[in-house]
Amino acid sequence: MIRFSLKEVMSDKKVSIQELSDNTGLSRTTISNISNNLAQGIQLDTLDKILKYLEVSVTEIIEFQSDYSFNIDTVSIDYEMNTIFSKFNFKNHIDMQDASIPFYVNFEHINRMTHFYFFNEQTKDNDITFIMAAILKQGYDTPIQPIPDFLEMKLTDDLENLDKENPESLLSLLENVTSIKKLINDLFETFNFKFALSFSDKIKDDYNSGNSFALNWNSNNRTIDLAYSFSWDVMPEGLPLSDQSLTNVLTYEDIMNYAQNAIQN
Repeated sequence: MIRFSLKEVMSDKKVSIQELSDNTGLSRTTISNISNNLAQGIQLDTLDKILKYLEVSVTEIIEFQSDYSFNIDTVSIDYEMNTIFSKFNFKNHIDMQDASIPFYVNFEHINRMTHFYFFNEQTKDNDITFIMAAILKQGYDTPIQPIPDFLEMKLTDDLENLDKENPESLLSLLENVTSIKKLINDLFETFNFKFALSFSDKIKDDYNSGNSFALNWNSNNRTIDLAYSFSWDVMPEGLPLSDQSLTNVLTYEDIMNYAQNAIQN
């Protein structure tokens, strides 16, 4: 999805709509529609006038946003049962239909490391399917064709054209399988980062509230772990490699770097 950042740029440069209109010849309505993201598009001549007067580049005025986004809210942690109750908050920026899906995760905490298991039996099958599909949609720009279908067709084509006597044909198939698994891992890693941050924030809240388990979470009164690992044993039906589980590990430094980049961007 394309978004105009004209309002932010004008604010930074202390340029009003009237000033920009007077110096570019563009109408106030045109500028207002662009700055408020109400315009369906922008003429090159219009864009050129705006860029020249404000002395900025195209990327400072026009930015690409994913059609879908999500965040995670850790609602509660049952320290005795080793269960986490969270919500997956999904935003569809195309038709503005949002959803908040509850899910449960089991965990183990040993020596400043926490391992998460997605999902436990309290999570409904339909909710698991929705969350997994939403995560995978992050990597494909066209909502009409979901990622699982796209990947499945690609592998199907590779298998149909596979020449067992040709090493290059087999190598091509293996490369595609590898690249697909890397893509899936990358997509789930984004979820893992957000989940770990939400989880650690909840432990901090419990610690500040005097929760005895949180107070003794780690030695030296530390509520943040050195590392987190994530096991995904449930994959959507029809997805290539669905018979395999995913396991990712993130260190404390990985989490902090992700958080810092998110703030900067």
